[in-house]
Amino acid sequence: MPLFVQYVHGIGVGPTAINYMAPVAIAGTVGAFLGGYLTEIANKSSKTAASWVPGIAFLVSVPFFYWGFNAGSPTMMLVAFLISGCLQYFYLGAQYNIAQAVVSLRSRATSIAVLLFVVNLVGYGVGPPAIGNLADVLSNGYIAGTDAAGLITASCSLSDPNLSESVLATCLEAKAHGIKYACISAAALFGLAGVFFLLSARTLVQDQYVNQTSESPA
Repeated sequence: MPLFVQYVHGIGVGPTAINYMAPVAIAGTVGAFLGGYLTEIANKSSKTAASWVPGIAFLVSVPFFYWGFNAGSPTMMLVAFLISGCLQYFYLGAQYNIAQAVVSLRSRATSIAVLLFVVNLVGYGVGPPAIGNLADVLSNGYIAGTDAAGLITASCSLSDPNLSESVLATCLEAKAHGIKYACISAAALFGLAGVFFLLSARTLVQDQYVNQTSESPA
């Protein structure tokens, strides 16, 4: 997202961090607390709230992300990212709730350990490089259809003094194109996450019941 703001809207590194990414980070923090609060309220009337509240939030966040990545002005982009960033983190408390609710008491620590292992290994380990590689592929595809084909690649530097102004402009356009659609593709995965959360609601009560009966004395 920081690279998107810089390449697409032409905003510097410092202003991007302070004026855009910091507010989005705060929105995510608010979303984590708000998601937990709303889930607690909904849980009073629905035993599967831990599944469907974050599930719906994920699904609703996708069009806002899409709006943000296609917004014509930085202001509208920021508004969209604040909303989507908040909704994105509704899941945070629920994932630990579910992970502990469907296993026995003696397995809860292991359940959380496995969850964190997968989140860090796949989410933080594989995710950023995968999206970065996708952005490079899309940027190279863009360059291939321009007059700069064969002169530059997605790794081109915007400060390279050996490149002409027209080639540098193509470099920027290619980077903006690649990062934009890579980000949109990544945001679309939140929709998939939302579907899986909603699907988990179908058996959540049953799984909790099985867990409770397994802990009951004979």
